[in-house]
Formats: sequence, C-alpha cells, structure tokens
Amino acid sequence: MVYLDIMPESDRSIRVLVAIPARSNFENSLLPPCGVDSIVVLRYAFRPVENVWRRGSRILKWPLWSGRWTLVDRIDSAFCEPFRVVTRNNMYYFVTGSGQLYDVDTAPGKDRKMRLLWPTANTASIVEMIEDTDAGKSYAFTASSFFHIDSKITPQLCDIGPADEIKPDDPLPVLRRCAQTLVQRGLVKLPAAGEPQPAKAN
Repeated sequence: MVYLDIMPESDRSIRVLVAIPARSNFENSLLPPCGVDSIVVLRYAFRPVENVWRRGSRILKWPLWSGRWTLVDRIDSAFCEPFRVVTRNNMYYFVTGSGQLYDVDTAPGKDRKMRLLWPTANTASIVEMIEDTDAGKSYAFTASSFFHIDSKITPQLCDIGPADEIKPDDPLPVLRRCAQTLVQRGLVKLPAAGEPQPAKAN
C-alpha cells in the first residue's frame, strides 16, 4: 500500500509526494528499490499540445495536455500511512492519519532527518488540519488545542467538541468548528457581505 498527497507548484506543474513502505512492489525505473520506508517526491510538468483531426476537407483543432514525470527527491521516512503535506520556509510538514506531525528539510543532504514535532508527552493527537492559502499558513487541531504548523509549536486552548464526536468519515462538523475558532481568534479574516473577492493572477 502506498499513500500520496499532491501540491501545486505552478499553473504548469504539480509536485506529488508518495509514501512507500520498505517492502513494496511499487517500483519501476523512476522509483528504484530503497530498502527503507521513504517519501518519494515527483514532479509532473504539463505542456500544451495541439491535437488535429482531419475529416475530408474539415480540419478540427483542440488543445490537449501532455507532460513528463521526474524524480525530484527521496526522503527516509519515519512513517508510512495516509498524510497531508505543506511546505513552509524550506521545510516539508507532514500531518499523518494517526495524528502526528513531522518536519524535514526540503533540501537533500546526508544529515537530513525527519523529526517528530507532535504529539509530545501528555498531548493529544491531531484530528484536523486547515490551510489558509491566502495567508500561506496552516493550522493543526487536537480536540482541545490548536497551533500554527511551524518548527516551533505554540499550542492554544480551544474546544472543537467531544472527542467521540470527531468522525473521520464525516469531517464537516469538526472542520466548521475549527474554522470558527480561527475566525474568532482573528487568525482568519472573512470578507464582508457583498465584498468582492480579489482576483488572483494565473
């Protein structure tokens, strides 16, 4: 079993991070055997290709997208389970399905090592994560606290409901309470009613 998350890089490329266990048949020329649990970082670059279809004197043209995979990096991993990933300040931050948070430098190096940032002693596991793409910030929530995802964690108390109400197969109620917490603390600003949304450049 392998697990992955996708990160947009630009309007022409994406980065795919794949968690591969040490014993896996998910190997090919792009992913040679490694022998340890690892995170493989791939890039897929798109390019437009014009497709032409001829029928008699008629010529129809429409754009298609082609692309190419490249291996960017391979990281020795401390986990192999479902995860979500964000990048901040040249670091990858991984929030795992079991509620852990790891970080590792994005730059390859022989001394690079994945670190467990959360949970620490006497702290609860992460149950949800919210990304504020406009501000470039991400927040992790436990049942009783939340914190900005960074190398230095400063948890703040909150209440997103009893732990037995946090259901992975129905995340919307918990996500709503997490979002309300961020708005109430002034960490996320909602647009005023009728206020036009700013256009984003492609």
